[in-house]
Amino acid sequence: IERSLQLAFAYLTGELYDTGMAFGDDAYRLGYYRTAHQIGQVPPKLESTNIFRLLDEPFIDATFSQRLSDLENKYTTKIRRELVSSQIDGDNLTQVLRRVDKAWGNGTGLDWAVLGLMLTELWRAGNMGTAQAISLFPELLRGKMWVTARDERVCPICKPLDTNVVNLDDEFDTPARGVPQPPAHVRCRCYLMPVTLRPEE
Repeated sequence: IERSLQLAFAYLTGELYDTGMAFGDDAYRLGYYRTAHQIGQVPPKLESTNIFRLLDEPFIDATFSQRLSDLENKYTTKIRRELVSSQIDGDNLTQVLRRVDKAWGNGTGLDWAVLGLMLTELWRAGNMGTAQAISLFPELLRGKMWVTARDERVCPICKPLDTNVVNLDDEFDTPARGVPQPPAHVRCRCYLMPVTLRPEE
């Protein structure tokens, strides 16, 4: 069972990485072209190889592939412990599978963690695309704005940042560090917006 789970995890993390990068490419392009359209400009065409390189850069000290590997190690360890316990207790196959299912998380464990990781990467990719578009047209902008989801789930880190405007080259101040654009943390739903010049400016 343990060997089968290791193979399944290796396959799962490989598939998740490929899927995350493909969706990240789409999200990056959406942020890039949508923002350029908001500014009223036609930006240069994007190349996927450049986007993949940017998406593979660390976010809060870890890359997407490292986070997937960390999840794999965490849940492999949990399942291995359950398998050892089941051997010690003399469990039958049904009891072993129940233990594995419990370690997996029953809808709140690994699948929930993977969902949070994937959503974070998609939001990050979209905001990175927005930031690149913003950087192309500094003469048309007076800054960039942090916008939260503005609901009851907004966290204490992001709530004070809502509608904050900084210069294009500046970072937004969070309790842990300065960041050039959202996300500020895993599962962050904030997004970046360009702030155009006023007519009198």
